[in-house]
Amino acid sequence: MYIKKINDKQIREMMMGNPSLFRGMISTHYHYVDRVRQEMALYEHQANPLSAEQLVTGYLSFREQCEAMPEI
Repeated sequence: MYIKKINDKQIREMMMGNPSLFRGMISTHYHYVDRVRQEMALYEHQANPLSAEQLVTGYLSFREQCEAMPEI
């Protein structure tokens, strides 16, 4: 059985392409991804402080992007 891996970008494109099918889901999706990235940054900070700064920068950039996007 073949399972196609769906990444974060594809999920976002589906949700933005069919907003009527995903009422209230966009903010939920961003909240979930936000939490995952936050946990990753915390783990990376504990495991490898040198690369944690880069991960946190990406995380903060993602948050700004979410805040700039209007919710449906």
